[in-house]
Amino acid sequence: MNLRCDGLTKTFGRHHALKGASLSVEFAHTLALIGPSGGGKSTLLRVLAGLEFPDAGTVEVNGRRLVFEENALAAYRKKIGVVFQSFNLFPHLSAWDNILLPLEKVHQFPDARQRAAAVLERFGLAAHAAKKPAELSGGQRQRVAIARALAIAPEFILMDEPTSALDPEMTAEVLDVIAELRASAQPLILVTHEMGFARESADAVAFVAGGAVLECTPAREFFQQPRSETARRFLQRILKY
Repeated sequence: MNLRCDGLTKTFGRHHALKGASLSVEFAHTLALIGPSGGGKSTLLRVLAGLEFPDAGTVEVNGRRLVFEENALAAYRKKIGVVFQSFNLFPHLSAWDNILLPLEKVHQFPDARQRAAAVLERFGLAAHAAKKPAELSGGQRQRVAIARALAIAPEFILMDEPTSALDPEMTAEVLDVIAELRASAQPLILVTHEMGFARESADAVAFVAGGAVLECTPAREFFQQPRSETARRFLQRILKY
């Protein structure tokens, strides 16, 4: 997968979330966006997902330049999957209906029911299909969200801190699911604070801080020898304990 961003800026009132963020990267399976809280990672991911319009700058995905206009982005969004840290499941619908609804109403797949059944089975959720989100554990809810994103056979999946709301056991459960996706050659871009997972499972790491991409390198190279002083200090703090 190829990704290129040039000079992305995004402000929310007086807050400059992105300040000329640029990167150019090719990766086989997984790109991890890491960095300090408030540094711009989630905003960058939302721009890549077509959920936020940048104030300036350009984005190219696999050689195609994104047009930040609603009709153009609607077609783009149908080709990608997005998983949010807060799950974003419909609370009044069952796990089955949370997956089936976009397949039928948005994508209008003739085999929508077969797709929904297949992803529920794949992620060990078939026995929980009739349960509403409040009846599921946090790990199960996130697995439903991942299954919903995968059911459309997306070109790639974007994940925004998919384990941030989970306890350690549930975090491991969801990371196992993400590792399975990586092993199946599903392209992923994810914001994560799980440094061990990023080091072992990502092809490339983009270090985002202060609204900019300070470096974008192979994951092993980044963790062994970060180039910027900001990244070195970040890793020293994060990996201290």
